[in-house]
Amino acid sequence: MLEKIKTLENFSPRCGKKEKDAVKYIEKEIANCGLDIEIQEFKNTIPVGKADLEADSEKIECEPTSLISGEFEEKCLISSIHISSRIFSDPNINFNPYCKKISLATFYFAPSVAIRREDVSKIIKSEEIYCKVLVEKERFTSKNILVGNIKKPKHILFAHYDTVLNGAIDNASGTALCIELIQRFPEIVKNNLVVFSGSEELSFDRPIYWGKGYRIFEEEYLELLNKCHSIVVVDCVGFASPEFIKSHLISAFPINNLEKLKDKIFLLSVKEKYFSKLWNVYHSELDKVDNICKNYLDEALKKLYSYLLS
Repeated sequence: MLEKIKTLENFSPRCGKKEKDAVKYIEKEIANCGLDIEIQEFKNTIPVGKADLEADSEKIECEPTSLISGEFEEKCLISSIHISSRIFSDPNINFNPYCKKISLATFYFAPSVAIRREDVSKIIKSEEIYCKVLVEKERFTSKNILVGNIKKPKHILFAHYDTVLNGAIDNASGTALCIELIQRFPEIVKNNLVVFSGSEELSFDRPIYWGKGYRIFEEEYLELLNKCHSIVVVDCVGFASPEFIKSHLISAFPINNLEKLKDKIFLLSVKEKYFSKLWNVYHSELDKVDNICKNYLDEALKKLYSYLLS
């Protein structure tokens, strides 16, 4: 699984038109098992931006986290880990308080940029701020890759393969785990369905820009979601002790029928107390395979396989 994660990481950033390299890799790995796949194609558009930020005429290193273009002069500092675009849509300068590097943790429907936490003091101390963001739209064809029973699956597994930046933990780890599950136990897909989803990280959908690939699946296969025994979203594993959890569902699986289906949805990730370890690298260049432990991956695979047999 570590080798699979390394391979996927080599394709990073796996977003927009660059998703195709990950798709080819997943398709090849599944084909090697002698299994058929179904492809669900859909159109998507993601933001591709550039930004400039000055504090008292000093240039501050930044990256755009904006879904629209614009400029502003306000000193609006927010934590991108704690303030969602669902509740905040003002121009802002955001930072991840856990991460040493620039973290593109959250995108906003307003001009916005991410900075390093060490540069926060420069913004606070400055008298004048000027920020300009230019966002262009990249249009492409994304894919959901379906492996297994698409008539009457008992369990449906989801793992997104696209990323913001490196994406070893988020979510090459979940993608590699599901590929490994299929390769080691191909019989598992006889009664279950595995969905490798694209365009989970970014789109222009409002009010929730993430999870588009999941919602596309939902539009066509809502009956499967309604009738299956459970839905398991495999996202961000291998960096700490694995656990089936019910928290973070809106972040991990923002489908339109989430409230109706939430009792049967589980996230296979890590124990809640370990999430701060994820925030340390979240959506940054630090999210590398070096953060992932083989023993935790093996433990997650064992948990998932045992659950599917229950």
